[in-house]
Parts: sequence; structure tokens; C-alpha cells
Amino acid sequence: MPHPARLNRRTFLLATGVSLPLPWLECMAEESSGIHTPPRRFASIYFPNGVGQPKTEALAKYRWWPRGGDKFEFSPTLQPLENFREQVSVVQNTEHASVRRTNGHACGDTWLTGGLINGETYANTISVDQVAANQIGEKTRFASLIMSPEGGIGIRTRTTTLSFDRYGQPIPAEYDIPKIFTRLFCDGSRESIARQKYRLRMNRSILDAVSDQSRNMQGKLGASDRQQMEQYLTSVREIEQRIARSEAWLEKPKPKVEGDVSRFESTPRGSTELLRAYYDLMVLAFQSDSTRVATYQISRENGGPFDALTQPIAGTRWHGISHKGYLEQEEYAQKWHRVDRWCAEQFAYFLGQLKSIREGDATLLDHTMVLYGCSQNYAHTLKRYPTVVAGGNRLGLKHGQLLNMPEKTPFANVLYTILDRLDLPSRPKSFADSTGPIADMLA
Repeated sequence: MPHPARLNRRTFLLATGVSLPLPWLECMAEESSGIHTPPRRFASIYFPNGVGQPKTEALAKYRWWPRGGDKFEFSPTLQPLENFREQVSVVQNTEHASVRRTNGHACGDTWLTGGLINGETYANTISVDQVAANQIGEKTRFASLIMSPEGGIGIRTRTTTLSFDRYGQPIPAEYDIPKIFTRLFCDGSRESIARQKYRLRMNRSILDAVSDQSRNMQGKLGASDRQQMEQYLTSVREIEQRIARSEAWLEKPKPKVEGDVSRFESTPRGSTELLRAYYDLMVLAFQSDSTRVATYQISRENGGPFDALTQPIAGTRWHGISHKGYLEQEEYAQKWHRVDRWCAEQFAYFLGQLKSIREGDATLLDHTMVLYGCSQNYAHTLKRYPTVVAGGNRLGLKHGQLLNMPEKTPFANVLYTILDRLDLPSRPKSFADSTGPIADMLA
């Protein structure tokens, strides 16, 4: 009996001058797995400034949180998620104890890390997305996709990235939509590939020289310096591995995108168009298996150039609304509600895009876990994180529920539950201060 054909994910159909990427097919499953299932993916989306949560019953219609128990009712703010009820869970009462008493905006840095930021102490740690990327990143062209509208790393307690390496150092985010699209999907000319190869060889030569010199120094150093030097050499080895990965992928053609891609040729000016362009890039990156891990920070904490994203939505800036919301004035509660609902609408758009793409007998959303939320709740209080977990129905997540966890449940339990469902080759026993996976999140 003949064996079925095996195809690479980057096999294309060629016709009339157009390249179309194939959908995921069972024959694209990895040889080593022996299991014909699509890859597992993880996306994290962060919004700043907390959510509207007016305390008076007269303004209850503007609250972010759903109401009820098993048969919960989405608030008007989260109503856009109603169509995804069976792919969504809302989680209450989780927080990072390590930042509970710090400044109201020094929380985006630790949303995915659980690192200690308190007063004079800044001891950040690896982010959960990078724990995953370090184990499964070699399977794709890009270990992870990290995006924010400002890009770079920002400053401590106001970072413009959600991702941190194993030493707690921020990893720069990408912001330029045309450049991100080009990096993901556009092949370079032979000349540009040759230049990239040359730069990689030069970098490798420099690293070789640095490594040799560093090792020669180690015997002359004290215990503390040797430890620092070992960390440095570990970083060098990681860079060497990235260079090797880059060299291996350089000659392989990038996946092509069907349809109109003109929206990626320039950065959109409208707030809604901007968010949807970043969401679409994540969808395309997952669909083409260019990466399996992505983070997107909608805007950084405490304002910044992109605080004006909400100007067309509510007639005022995002950060200003969050300060005035505690006054319990309907004018501000209504404005905050508009912003929160607008964010929910764009998130629903993202889920809809993932759900519209078939993979085997399921969808891209079924094989992608999505974390959506913020690490402050109301008026800059760093507790009861607004949290939505979506997708991953084929990865063992259970949805259609409002999970009212015990007060002060570690948010790291949410993160660890997702890590656990990623089925990493070397599954971590814990993450940050997690006490274990959340059983009610598991099917």
C-alpha cells in the first residue's frame, strides 16, 4: 500500500503567476510527532489603564465585568464576545502578588512575568511567551512575534514590550507594520540575501573571538565575576544559536499571502484600522506557521504617543479617562465604557479571523490559545486583573464560563495553565509564583 505524500507547510500552489499557501493538511504533520495534529500556538494581547468599574448601581451598565455564575451574562462592554461564548472564559480575582503595592502603572512590565517590582526593587524575570518560544521557536522561521505601536523597549515600569528574556531583560517590540509584513512574507533579492549572509558570518566571527577571550579570563576571576561571565557566555551561545537558525532559514522561501495586501504597505492612520492591522499580522503569522508565539501591546501604560488612540472613540485620551473614572461621574464612566467596548470589538474581530480559518476538522482558533487583559483593574489598583482566555478548544481548554477564583489567586496560575496546554518538550513544573494549573479552565 503506498504511503501518503508528505508536504512541507511552505509548499505552494502555482497558477497564472500567483502563489497561494496551502492550508494545514494532515500530511504536513511533523515526522517525529507521529500525530496528525496542527501546531499549538499562543497569543497575548495587553491593553493599558485598567477597565471601567463604577461602583454605584446607577452606573452598573458601564462595568467591564460580566454578571452571574454558570449562566453568566456578558456586560454591555463585553457584548461583542457573545458570538464566541463557547470559545471564551472570563477569569476573576487573579493578580501578581509581587507588584500589588507598587505604582499604578508599573504593571505592564510584569503581566507575563510575575517579576518583583516594588519600590526601589526591579527584578524582572522571563515572560511566559519566551518560555514557550525557547522550546518551540526552532520549529518556525521566527521564534516569536513581538509587537507594540511604539516598538522598542521603552523605560523600566513603562515598557513598550511585553516580552522579557531569561535574565528579565526586555526584548524590543516591532512597530512598523510594512516592515513587519515584509519581514514575515517578502523574500529578499539575491543581493540582499548575500549581504545578510555576510553580516551573519561577520557576527559569528566576532562572537567566536569574544567567546575565546572570555573563557581565557574565567580562571582569573572571583566567584561572583565568574557567575556574571557565565551568564554572559550563555547569552553569547544563544546569539550563536539564533545566527545558525537565521542561516538555515535564509534560503527557504517565505510563505506568500493571498488577496489584497495593500493595507500592509503603509501604517494605518485610524485607530480601528491600526489595531486590526496588527491583529491581521498575527493571524497571517500563525496561519503560515511563521511563528507559534506572539505578543501585542495595544498601548503602553501611563500614556505616551499612542494614548491618543481613543480620541476618535471617546473624545479624550485613554489615560485621562482612567484617572477620572473613579469620580463616579456618568460622563467619564460612559467614555471609559466606549473605549473598553471598542477594545472588545477589535478583540472579537481577531477571534473571528482565527475562527474563519479551517485547520483539519477544526479552526485556527481551536489550536490557538489567546490571553487578553490588563494588570490593573480600576483606578490604578493592581489586583483583580481583567482577564479573558480564548481559543484552544482542541488543546484542552474549557470555555463558556465566568471563573470566580478565590481572592488573590496568583495570575501566574493562568499563565501556567496555558504553558501546560502548549505541551512543551520540557514541560515546566511551575511558573513565577504559580501553585498549579487552574482545574476549571481544563476540559
